[in-house]
Amino acid sequence: MFLEKDKNNFSKLTESLKLSRRADLDAFCNDDTMESLYVDPFKNNYIINSMLAANSTILIGRKGTGKSTIILKLQHELKKNDSVLSIYLDVKTIFEQTKSLNFEDETYSGIIDEENTKKYLLYKAFINEVLENIKSELKAKIQTKETFLNRVFKKFSKKETFETEIDQLLSHVNVSEYNDITLLKKVSKKYTSKNMKNNEVHENASAGISLTNMFTKAKINEKNSAGQEDSIDSEFSQILLKYYNTKEIMLKIKKILSSLDIKHLYICLDDYSEIDKGAIDIFVDSIIAPLNNWSEEFIKFKICAYPNRYYLGDIDSTKIDILNLDYFNMYSATSSSDSFLEAIDYTKRLLDARFKYFCNKGIQDFIDEKVKIDDFYKEIFFITANVPRSIGRLLWYVNRFTIAQDKKITLKDLRQASEQFYKEAIAEFFTKTMHVKFSYDEKLNKKHLQNILGIIIKKAKQNKTDIGKSDAAIFQPYNTNNAPTSFFYTYKDLAFEQVLSSLELNYFITKYNEQKDKDGKLINIYWINHGLCQMEDIVFGKGDDRKYIVQRRFNYGPAIKDYIEGLQEIECDNCGHKFEITELEMLKKYDMQCYKCKTGKCRVLAIGITLPDDLDKIKLPEIEYDLLKTLSISDKELYASQIAAELDCSYQLVSKRAKKLKELSYIDHIKENRGEGVRTYYALTNGAKEDFDL
Repeated sequence: MFLEKDKNNFSKLTESLKLSRRADLDAFCNDDTMESLYVDPFKNNYIINSMLAANSTILIGRKGTGKSTIILKLQHELKKNDSVLSIYLDVKTIFEQTKSLNFEDETYSGIIDEENTKKYLLYKAFINEVLENIKSELKAKIQTKETFLNRVFKKFSKKETFETEIDQLLSHVNVSEYNDITLLKKVSKKYTSKNMKNNEVHENASAGISLTNMFTKAKINEKNSAGQEDSIDSEFSQILLKYYNTKEIMLKIKKILSSLDIKHLYICLDDYSEIDKGAIDIFVDSIIAPLNNWSEEFIKFKICAYPNRYYLGDIDSTKIDILNLDYFNMYSATSSSDSFLEAIDYTKRLLDARFKYFCNKGIQDFIDEKVKIDDFYKEIFFITANVPRSIGRLLWYVNRFTIAQDKKITLKDLRQASEQFYKEAIAEFFTKTMHVKFSYDEKLNKKHLQNILGIIIKKAKQNKTDIGKSDAAIFQPYNTNNAPTSFFYTYKDLAFEQVLSSLELNYFITKYNEQKDKDGKLINIYWINHGLCQMEDIVFGKGDDRKYIVQRRFNYGPAIKDYIEGLQEIECDNCGHKFEITELEMLKKYDMQCYKCKTGKCRVLAIGITLPDDLDKIKLPEIEYDLLKTLSISDKELYASQIAAELDCSYQLVSKRAKKLKELSYIDHIKENRGEGVRTYYALTNGAKEDFDL
């Protein structure tokens, strides 16, 4: 029997690992807890020491790999240094503010280029956030740092004078949105009138106005604006320059901060990869690159991004550090065996720190006596790929049927929780297409990924049977029930890596290693998600012999390649003859000329696939469906901040969407005090459960 205190402490431990957003972590971790709970992926604190260096850095990792925690630790350490200033910006939240603008509102009436106007307002919102955060951080330093306050007094006669100066700095760009929109309307009206005079009426008037490049053009127009007065792009650029001359703003910031002996401004950007691809490009070209390049080494960016979802633009890649948090990329510098052991050691150190802090006990007190502790850590590593948030979720599922029921944890419990975790959290990537308003291209892409995953699963199952029946010496220890087939490989090829990267990003597979196969060719080795293996009766493991997983039967590249090539066909635009996709390279040598009719040109066409018929299903925006799903998984009602922590979004967004879902009778609001003050709790209705199969 566990004491009630122990049960509560175990629950707090799982919740601490599940926290996803910097705001949630910030509220949870004060200075003392940060010192106790932060565990670096490397014993020598390599990651946090690298982040502290005066270089711009991109921190790359899948969701839940601890990027926000590292940023929080970074700022915690930087606060000890009076010569630097650090600010934190949630890019996703800033982007959502402009993305949700309603152009049917009278305020924006007359704007004909909605998309690029949003980009302009995104730029403005970002600059204002930077300045507001600088202001609050400086004032915080004055309140908490006696040495910093003394420096302020040397520069200014009193603290109030300093704060006035900071407020004046903000006023340089604190122009009302009305003035911006009014000017944008004038340019739109001028363009429309000009087109009408020239009888150039377009179906889509916005096609004639391009704000996309206005930020980069602004740099040119600083020197050359006089001769471009008739250019629509130039006029938009001048609006930008009039109110948001980036270089001027940065010089002013640098001047006032340098006067206080502040050598660097660290700007930490979280949720950068959560905005769409086009917005990422604009965000870098118009904001990050200019600030980085024009600040004369004063500004240093610390950016959190997903693998293959970052863009450097004009930033000098030699002057930016890239740190990876996913298992293989993080430890690949060491040998294969060492990287595996180092990764498991991180899992051990992470959990040991949490159990000591929350439970004041060792992890051994919560696991079955028959379980070897090394086997326990190894099992958690392969289930979660060392991802802290996944470890938290796994233990959260485990808690339901072990500690909460006065039962210690076994390896079987971990495996059961692994399958439940997969079904409820990871498989949703595919299954929610029936109830979410995805575009056709998004649904098509998910369907292709699902088919490729299906090929991998089918091969793993077939291998399990074949190995069990094989006479090969290396397979003799196994039968059709215990042959491990959760690992597979493909040849190291960019095309394969691009296809598999989306499956890896969403935790269906994880890259384990790079090595040479039996023929000496370089290969990428992956493992299939542990919970998926449990569900599909695939034995997880890589065999006892190190040569086991490089047997040719585990090369799934040809099967994946056949599927990809099967999605395309080559057709002559003259005679209509269809060629095999394998003939593409030969046709390219002859400039795609048809060798059947000798006159036509050949084209590569996509072959359509049938998508599930879901016309009868009720569909919601993804964030709203995810909100309902979160409530369905939880065993209790949740308030906005708790839901936001699960969805990796702001609590304000949750509150806004919850209001709409209440109007649709999909959730109930319960307002009461449950020991944390009066809060609004949300619960799922029976109607939601029926309509969305929850």
